[in-house]
Amino acid sequence: MNNTTLEEYLLQAGKRLPEKSENVLIALLEDRSSKEDLSLKAQVRRSSLDDIVNRLYTLGFLDIYSEGKSKICKITNLGKSYLKLQIDKVS
Repeated sequence: MNNTTLEEYLLQAGKRLPEKSENVLIALLEDRSSKEDLSLKAQVRRSSLDDIVNRLYTLGFLDIYSEGKSKICKITNLGKSYLKLQIDKVS
């Protein structure tokens, strides 16, 4: 049986994410955001954003909910932990 730590799992999961995923998470650190605003804040093309958001949602790194006609994204605690690991890895 493989005894993978949460840190190891998150780092391995991060290797499979699209290139701009960290930009999206960093943009969400300040506050929740609609997909339209998130695209501008994270400097990610809107056409690429849906794939990134869906992958981050699947991993539990962000939550998505509806507010009127907009889809709102918010980073989760797990997403914050992942981002901290990525930043610590670079430092």
